Amino acid sequence: MKKLILILTMAVQLPLYGQIRPFDNSKAILPWIYNPSASTFIHDYQPYFGYDGRGTSNFTPQSFVAGIRIPLMQKRIDAPKSSGRRSVRNRTKVATAVAAAQVLNTTQSLYNTTTVQVSYAHRVALNERMTLALGMGLGIYNADYDYNALVYMDPNDPLLNQSDRLFGLHLNAGFTFTLDRRLFVNLAAPYLLRDKQANFDEIILRVGYPFYLGRDMVLTAAANLDTYNRNLIYGADVQVQWKEMISLLVGGDRYKYQAGLLFQVAGFALGYTYGQNFQPVQGQLATHQISLFGNVPF
Repeated sequence: MKKLILILTMAVQLPLYGQIRPFDNSKAILPWIYNPSASTFIHDYQPYFGYDGRGTSNFTPQSFVAGIRIPLMQKRIDAPKSSGRRSVRNRTKVATAVAAAQVLNTTQSLYNTTTVQVSYAHRVALNERMTLALGMGLGIYNADYDYNALVYMDPNDPLLNQSDRLFGLHLNAGFTFTLDRRLFVNLAAPYLLRDKQANFDEIILRVGYPFYLGRDMVLTAAANLDTYNRNLIYGADVQVQWKEMISLLVGGDRYKYQAGLLFQVAGFALGYTYGQNFQPVQGQLATHQISLFGNVPF
């Protein structure tokens, strides 16, 4: 009976918030949360933290993520740097592999979920113009709920004297393809296992291209597709970066729009995105996502 009540409770909540993936507005800031191969291959340790708050009550989901990315197998390569219409090549140190550890927790009303994983990504050069990075994560997934807060049809049921918990193996994978160090294609399967079965229906796709607008400004336009909870969520976003210090982000999808800022100073970055849901069935919730990460010399 207790499991039945849990299912009924989730059935009420999930239609309201089923189109919401934690940190969905931060794809340009923390792209590696669901795709181990996404983003640049760093040459320093990179700890990161994020908060995703929706609404103002415990009925709406609140999420936290924390992790660290560690560069492996470093080497020096020629990296182009925009300088007006000219391209200047500099020698820079990059990693060909990145290991990471991450914890993602979401709390909503009576239940919460936690995913703990370690991941590894490796990048190879296909030729002078194309590179391919492959990544995979492995961990555990745990979901539980506060059974004391439920109202039961039969309070004398002996099963109600113990909490219920859903526990399983977590597996995800992704790849990143780049052309001429500009065009990028990120494809991820964030939950390859769902209910102890293979899950190939859920993907996150992001395709983007940076445009260099003079010496100090870069505009990156990207299109996004997410099939979270069997919904087709498509959208786009634009990021304008000035001197690798300040970035402005705007975008949206079929359920919401978002805007944000990212500040980067002395190897540390602080980002904030605001999202507004315009679907009445989801309560037109406002979303506040905060991201913090840094680069610690390796």
